[in-house]
Amino acid sequence: MYDIKWQRIWFVIVTLIGVLTIPLFLFYRGHAEELRLSFSANPCFLYRLYHLYCPGCGATRSVRFLIEGQFIDSLRANPLIVFGILIFIKIWAVLLYNCTAGFKRKKMTAPLSIPEIWAIFAVVIAYGVVRDVLLVAFHIDYLGDLIAFW
Repeated sequence: MYDIKWQRIWFVIVTLIGVLTIPLFLFYRGHAEELRLSFSANPCFLYRLYHLYCPGCGATRSVRFLIEGQFIDSLRANPLIVFGILIFIKIWAVLLYNCTAGFKRKKMTAPLSIPEIWAIFAVVIAYGVVRDVLLVAFHIDYLGDLIAFW
């Protein structure tokens, strides 16, 4: 079903991404304040045109909070970043299995199944909708950027 050569290539790529991220995390851990980016205008078109958040809004803050070690604030800014890291770990574990035990058994498994991909897509869309409904209807804004507008 899946070629072991490509499984090994993807395993190496995913491992390198993970391994190269750890030194960056350790380097920026003490310099998290320098990660504050200043935009003259928010680059998100939903934010600019409709004064709503897209599912990715708050991702930079979420990563900065993770680097600072503030896990709860990171989840509050954008929980999709933390869940994305968990999905990355799952993909790495499946690729590791495929390159070791899966190769011996001649049974490869997909890193993400089709239902999992659809579930991830649904969660991202639902998160974006729920966050904007909370903002517009109940004036709950965890980022604090748009509460003055609504």
